Formats: sequence, structure tokens, C-alpha cells
Amino acid sequence: MKAKILFIEDDKIDQKAFKRLVENQQLPYEYVMVESVENAKKHLKTDNFDIVLMDYMLTDGTAFDIFDSLVETPFVMLTGSGDEEVAVKAMKSGALDYLIKDPERNYLKVLPVVIENALKHHKDEKMFQMLSHAVMDIKDSIYFTDIEDTIIYVNDAFCRTYGYREEEIVGKNASILWNKDTENEYRLSIFPKALRGGLKGEFLHRKQDGSMFPVLLSRALIKDERKNDIALAGIVRDITERKMIEQQFQSLAHYDSLTSLPNRAHMIERLSQSLVQARWNNYTLALLFIDLDNFKKINDTLGHEAGDNMLKEVALRLIECVRDSDTVARVGGDEFMIILPRITRAQDAAIIAQRIIDSLISPFNLDRQECSIGASIGISQFPVDGDDYETLVKNADIAMYKAKDIGKNNYQFYNPAMNIAAFEHLVLENKLRKAVEKNEFLLHYQPQIDLKTNKIVGVEALIRWKDPDSEELIYPGQFIPLAEETGLIMSIGEWLLQTACKQNKAWQDAGYSPMNMAINMSGRQFKQQKIVKMISDELGKTGLNPKYLELELNESILLQTEVTSRILEGFADLGIKLSIDDFGTGYSSLSYLKKLPIDKLKIDQSFIRGISKNASDREIIKAIITMSHSLNIKVIAEGVEYESQLKFLRELGCDMAQGYLFCYPVPAEKLSESLSKEQPAIFVPQAN
Repeated sequence: MKAKILFIEDDKIDQKAFKRLVENQQLPYEYVMVESVENAKKHLKTDNFDIVLMDYMLTDGTAFDIFDSLVETPFVMLTGSGDEEVAVKAMKSGALDYLIKDPERNYLKVLPVVIENALKHHKDEKMFQMLSHAVMDIKDSIYFTDIEDTIIYVNDAFCRTYGYREEEIVGKNASILWNKDTENEYRLSIFPKALRGGLKGEFLHRKQDGSMFPVLLSRALIKDERKNDIALAGIVRDITERKMIEQQFQSLAHYDSLTSLPNRAHMIERLSQSLVQARWNNYTLALLFIDLDNFKKINDTLGHEAGDNMLKEVALRLIECVRDSDTVARVGGDEFMIILPRITRAQDAAIIAQRIIDSLISPFNLDRQECSIGASIGISQFPVDGDDYETLVKNADIAMYKAKDIGKNNYQFYNPAMNIAAFEHLVLENKLRKAVEKNEFLLHYQPQIDLKTNKIVGVEALIRWKDPDSEELIYPGQFIPLAEETGLIMSIGEWLLQTACKQNKAWQDAGYSPMNMAINMSGRQFKQQKIVKMISDELGKTGLNPKYLELELNESILLQTEVTSRILEGFADLGIKLSIDDFGTGYSSLSYLKKLPIDKLKIDQSFIRGISKNASDREIIKAIITMSHSLNIKVIAEGVEYESQLKFLRELGCDMAQGYLFCYPVPAEKLSESLSKEQPAIFVPQAN
């Protein structure tokens, strides 16, 4: 069957070249040629076309004047050399593809492939529309997503079950259906499993009002005729009623009647299930065995009723110390176990154990008498301390008795080496908290150099922690991960922002040429409430013009929800510049960059180091610079240390660079010596 094409082109030579192409290759096209916007609109109004090919510049306007008449007809944009920005704009407006026309008409050689791909893409979209009608009346909730897990279709049952209107949910990432605590697990484990060939199981889903409900979920890949993955289908059955019936039976046999916690039998069942998931997903799991110290004295002096009340209160405090995904069980008279089904390192278990010990320090009010109690805690881990539940329970029990032997009210790992690591971790955490309280941080600044002029156009603020005991500087890689984990990054981040902005304003007030101040923002800072207002307030306090502040964001931030876009737009509205740090090592793509108000990309130094030896690194750098410039995004290379690297970057048109070749990070007063009040300082590369 011939494809019906509307070819909009006012160049006679291009018209003849297209005719020759169709005739010489005997292409299955039926085409109509027009030369103007007016005639194109007339044909689109009266005829149906499979695809439209349109030149950008026409006799009476541009291709953009035709867009409103296209309705659902797919189109491909043809532009002349130098019109790359037009092509990008067309892609944002819905073009399926674009071709750059060259004087020799070589673009016509690939035109048939472009047309075939565009028609296929449009056909796939129509197929989804047909499927939507077929499944609209099914009682189970059905939804379709693209390969990036963006919801593209839901049926009526889905809307009734989840409480969304269709326009509220379509376009959202499917992770919105999962609890906030499990979103990362979904992105990193559950969704990839669906991409590998399908997924079926029972999960908890989240409704529009935030309530959770159990579902039986099946997800399957949809492939095209060439076996390419094009989408995923999801079928959801609400199993709330079934779960309620099951829960009634389980509560009789699997829960402790006094504390309502899982009993030993149920704990073993959950531990076995958690071990299966840990093996499957290559997770680390921890088991805490808790024995209350001197509980017998409570029963002997105050009676069993008081002892029972204490056990109930202990159960409540234990639950408050753990995550929703963890399991707290009562396995004996005054013995409890806690399953931590997913931890990243031994210190995570140690933090929970210490939290439990601290929570039990507060007195218990029993029969108007205040009583205190301690706990001895043993910790075993999968897979290092055992591969099955029996071994893990036995080893956690051994570690618990070790804790009792050395004085009670403490925790011990089954593996002694873990005790040392956990202790060092807690020592560092305490030192970091004191560092925040006593303001033991300072900033060094590294210049960012314009590669065309060799002038300083900005500086990056780099935090250092000055250890008061050793007087040595501690670098970010040694304490920022811990600051993220403990939440101290919020206070540290506010101090860094305020200090860097004050310094930049001070340089300007002293008469130095204005320049950008770049600071790195962590993912946890980015997620805090009213982040835009907080930064706006800090700028107001310091008096720094927002246009001289640049926030460096990690690529992973781009994978978050639409809230990300609103926050970035808020920064952009203030006039703050935005850059993507360590670009090329994460998940960024052209689709993200087209949608977000990004001003600059920073090429990760790992690629810069490989310039002289690794051809693939050179190609990646070249691609990043070319792509960025087509989107009007500037590029800065970090970690430049050698003249050969600098030469390569200049040849590719890289805009800026920073690194030891120009200047090491230095204190503000040291950098001030290199600044000029008449004009931006010129930096000559240092000898290697």
C-alpha cells in the first residue's frame, strides 16, 4: 500500500530531486507537492495524508504556520544548514524527525528511512489508541507506560480504583503508584525486572489520596513486529478484601496477643521471605536479637501486670526506631527480633541498634512508678554471617550473649570486625555533629576559566572541614556521604550557600569584576520543602544578585517527579543559573535537557582524564559539546590538568574549564590576589 505524502517545498530543484528519488527507486509513495503555507493548509483541510514533509522557509511564511492544520498527521521537518535551532524547536513541537538539507541533496538518500520510521512510529501510536478502546470496559485496572515508565494510558477501572482523573495521571511516572519509602526500590529493582521480561506479584500501591492498598500486579513487555520493546502493560487487581480475610486468620496464629507484634513463627516466615528477596536482588540483610536487661526484677517487684505493660511500651518504642519496611517481632518473654531487610552497610544496623538503646533509656511509668530498663542486642548479617534463617538467628543470639557478657545495654556484631567499623562510624558522626554546632567548616574556591579569553568568569565553592584536633583539612568525599545519611547536609548546605554568596558579594563590593559563584546541591537538599524560597531568602540576606549564583545539580535529580521541573523553573524565574554536575556518568539524555531550564553542563573529570588515551572518551566529549551547543547550553570541563587536554577542548569549542592546570582550590584571600578590579583576571596555564 502506497504512503500518501504531502511534500511542502518551494525550491524547484528540491522538488525535481524528490521526484527523481521516487521514480528511480520506485518508492511506494503517492505524493502531492505544494509551495506555500496557504496551499498546504487547503490540502490538509480536504485531503488525508499519511505523513507531511515540510521545508522550514516557504514563500508566504514558515513551517510553524502550518502546525495548527496538521491535527494528528505526523510530520518531518526539513531545514537548511544553520537552522539546527529550528529543528530542535520543531522536535519540541511534535515533529517525528528532522533532516538538514545540504547543497548536494545528500539528505534525500536517508529520506526513505526517515519516512519509514516516522510512519511506523505513528502506526504504533494508533495501535495504542485501539488497545485503549478494547480494554476500557475491563473491571481490572489497566495502564500502559512507555519504556521509560511514563504512563500513557489508563482505563476507567484504573481511575475508579486509584482516584485519579485521566488527565491527572497520564504523563506521570508509574513510580507515583508506589509508597515514597519504596520508590527507589521500585526504580532500581522492581521496574528493571519488568523490563527484563515481565513481573507478577503482590505489592502495595498508593491511591491519589495517599492511602495504600494491596494489589496483584502483572506487567508485561509489548514488542513491535521487529521484536523491539515499545511499551509495558500493567494489569492491577485490588485484593484488599482478600487480604483482610487472610489477615484475620493470620492474626490468630502469627501474632503475639500481648503486643500485637509478629510472634516467632511469623518472624521466621518473614525472615525466610526477606532472604529470598535479598538473594534475588543481591541485598544485604541484618537481624537484631534483643534481650531486655534485668526484666525479671520488674516482674518480681511490681508484678506481672506491670511487666506486661512494660513489654507493650517496649514494643511501641521499638516500632518507632525502625522503618516501615522492617519487621519487629516478640519471640519470647522479654526477647524481641528485628529484621532489617535491606541495608547498604553494617553501620545502618548499628544506627538502629543504638537508636533502640537510646529509646529505652527514658523511664517507663508503671503503676505510678518510674522504672528504667536496658537492652543487650546481637546483630548478624546476610550473607556474611549466614545464608539461611537458622544460622542468622543462632549467630545473632551468640552476639547478644556477647553483649551481655561485656556489661549489658550495648550491641555487638557477630563479626567482631563490624564492631570496630560501627564504632568508627558513630565517632565520626558525633564529630560531624559537633563540627556543625561549632562551625568548623571553611570554603576554598577554584576559578572557572573562559577558554576563549583565559579570563575568570566564575568560581566553584568547595567545602572543607578543619579537624580541630589535628588541624588537618578533611575533604568532602570523607564526610558529605555521612552528612547526607544523617540529615546534617541541610545545615551544612545552608551555611555553604550563605558563606559563598557573602564572599561573592564582598568581592563585588570591593570593586572586582562580577562573576558566577557555583555551589553543589545534593539530592537531599533539593528535596527539602520550600527550597526555592529558602535560597531566595538567603540571596536577599546577602544582597547577591541571583544571576551571579549557579547551582550545580547531580544528574540523578533529573529522574525525579514533575516536582523537579517546578523547582528548577522556580530557580530559573529567580534568575539563578543551573548546571548539571558530572555530566555523562548518570542518566541524563536529550529528552531531559530539552524540557528543563539548564544553562550549563559540566563534563565529568573521568572523561577529561581519558582524552589522551581513550578514543571513546574523546567521542563522548565531542558529542556532549555538540549536543549542548545545539540546545544553547554552555559546557565546562572539570579536572583539566594538562595542556594536551586544554588543546583538545579548545578545538571542540568547549566554553569553560577548571582544574589544576589553571589553579588549585584556594581560600578567598588567596584568590583575591589573582583578581583584578579593572577587568577579569587572565589565567595562564601553569607548567606541568
